[in-house]
Amino acid sequence: MNSALELGSFINFFEVEPTRTHEAGWFYGAHFEAQIGADTVLATVAPDEAEFFIEWRQGERVLLKLKLVMVTEWIFQTRNGREQLFLKTATDREGICVITLRPEVAVNLELQW
Repeated sequence: MNSALELGSFINFFEVEPTRTHEAGWFYGAHFEAQIGADTVLATVAPDEAEFFIEWRQGERVLLKLKLVMVTEWIFQTRNGREQLFLKTATDREGICVITLRPEVAVNLELQW
């Protein structure tokens, strides 16, 4: 697992350069648009604001739109051919969101009760 927050980590994960970055620097916001087979993944990362947004589409169909706030940990992991980003949140209920891009796109969200 890698928890280093560098723009290069996000570029490696999404396999694209950001299409936009915040005028004050990528740490305040970077937008990525990745094409993975028939799937399109749009994501905005803003570590300084502790926010993450993802939209997952197949063609014109939106499968998922999710915005996380109060993200406390950003952890990249590659294991057994799976490239994943773990996002831990600290709101009124602790949560973890796992974004998988390869070998196929998947998003899992778990909240503690």
